[in-house]
Amino acid sequence: MQRNDPVTVEYFTNILRMISMIHEKFLAERKSSMDLHLDRLGEYLDESPEEPGQGGFDNERKVYQVFI
Repeated sequence: MQRNDPVTVEYFTNILRMISMIHEKFLAERKSSMDLHLDRLGEYLDESPEEPGQGGFDNERKVYQVFI
């Protein structure tokens, strides 16, 4: 498309389609990342059946290190 050519409906819909594909890819990658983090959290919680609120700061540090 040249700079002086008028924008057609077809050109505009192609742009919207490309934007949509980019957003879908971004959201799929984001979902995959969150699923991985939640799976790792679930594994940690399965291995550590301690009562909630027990363990103090050291226990919180362990949970944080799981996500790094």
